[in-house]
Amino acid sequence: MPLQASTISPLTMAAFTIDYRLEGNPLQICAKRFRLDAPKKENSYPVTFLMIPGIGSGSEIWLPVIKYLFKAQAKSDIKFHVNEIWTVEWPNQGDAAVLNKDALEIHNADSVGPSEISTAVIGLLKTGLIDLANTKLIGVSHSGGGGGLATKVEQVGLNYCDATIFVEPPIFSKDVVKPHTKYIERSIAYNMSLPDVWPNIEAAAKWHKEHLPWKVWHPEAFEAFVQSHFRELSGTENDTGKSQGVTPKISKKQLAASFRPGHTLHESVEALEDLCAAKPTLFIFGERDEFWPKVLANSIRAQKESFKERFPKLTITTIPKCSHYVAQEHPRAVAEAMISLVGSIPLQNARL
Repeated sequence: MPLQASTISPLTMAAFTIDYRLEGNPLQICAKRFRLDAPKKENSYPVTFLMIPGIGSGSEIWLPVIKYLFKAQAKSDIKFHVNEIWTVEWPNQGDAAVLNKDALEIHNADSVGPSEISTAVIGLLKTGLIDLANTKLIGVSHSGGGGGLATKVEQVGLNYCDATIFVEPPIFSKDVVKPHTKYIERSIAYNMSLPDVWPNIEAAAKWHKEHLPWKVWHPEAFEAFVQSHFRELSGTENDTGKSQGVTPKISKKQLAASFRPGHTLHESVEALEDLCAAKPTLFIFGERDEFWPKVLANSIRAQKESFKERFPKLTITTIPKCSHYVAQEHPRAVAEAMISLVGSIPLQNARL
């Protein structure tokens, strides 16, 4: 089920399907490009955002933030214009989950890790669809999606972005590996216990509106979620056992596969340290940290202080009255924080 044109308006959206593995298991990625047909500000330079969602989410839930980013550039004191904004989905989430359903069951039934997201991002950049030579590229991610911007794997560089923005990054220290592993196991068990088939989209929307985290989302974020997160069942499906109704595009099995490589998170944290040392970086957190068990929340809190002391190019912003899904709870505040970071980057750092 796609986003409706009225929901996207006044923006335009183009969708691209890209093969990022030419050999072996031919997974595909889905990338979406958002633009605003409006005059560019004089004496301004172009900026392109590249956004990755967290585990279990389609890229469309970024839409309210995307709209605010385009809207905010009209301010007179901003010396850049948003050229376009791209979103990239995990190969097992959103529209990509539907395209890759058979390949995932064969090659990635048990695990889809951060390296897959990095490979997907690099696959998009190699297509030439984004004019990297004439824009500042700002990488943005939420939670576990940060592995797409900060993962040390072969042929994936950490410096292709002019700046990076991490929303609610799980920057756990190595001394909480065991409690983090237990948290992963509990998260998988909890998500496996939730319903995943509803008779129609209205019933699916009603159920989610009554449960966290969705019930505290901004109305525009929730509407984008409802319009894009589900697909219609066709025939009896092994993963649901039902033949009619709607179900999330990402199956429970693939959601569990996304959680399992959590042990690689600490490698991503090490790569994130390299990014913070090399490039302007922004961390955005929600004020409320009850999303995490106490031991993990304490680890993030301590790591924030450590990062702040060690990396002068790092900015940390906390959004009041929000939790882990801060970009969906207060998209305007998140967009404004992003605009502030981009505006602070010296012009000479742009590839122009």
